[in-house]
Amino acid sequence: ITYGAALTSNQLNATASVPGSLAYSVALGTVLNAGTNTLSVIFTPTDTVDYSSATSSVSLVVLPAPLTVTAANANRAYGQTNPVLTGTITGLQNSDNITVTFVSSATTNSPVGVGYAIVPVFSDPNNRLSNYTVSLADSTLTVAKTAPLLTWTNPAAITYGAALTSNQIGRASCRER
Repeated sequence: ITYGAALTSNQLNATASVPGSLAYSVALGTVLNAGTNTLSVIFTPTDTVDYSSATSSVSLVVLPAPLTVTAANANRAYGQTNPVLTGTITGLQNSDNITVTFVSSATTNSPVGVGYAIVPVFSDPNNRLSNYTVSLADSTLTVAKTAPLLTWTNPAAITYGAALTSNQIGRASCRER
């Protein structure tokens, strides 16, 4: 079975050749962790004079469930901080409390035109991630050019015919945003 599936009578299906009762080590409806699990049963016969109790065990392999994590591609301008990176996680079973946030190694001074991987960071307070086969979809944070901040104060008025001087055209300044 795959992780997330509850045990049914398909797995808890021991039989005995005489009347009696079966008591399993796990109950119907139990969800087992991924991996090889041992299921045990104790048989108690109705006729305890002629028959004794018996036990038996079988192995049940529980396959990991698929879990897909997809980060959304993102862009930002050079010199800016990274935006809040978002994405989705799909395939969680049994209300497992696994969450994911996304990070990138890009800094405010990272070069323009370069794509930086967006990486998931898992939070798994109940240690359930081992019950999944995780598939990660590649995503990228792209750093784009930014326009510098250009300021220019209004020049003083001049009379028609007067030549422009640095008082009118020399006051522009440029700085990074």
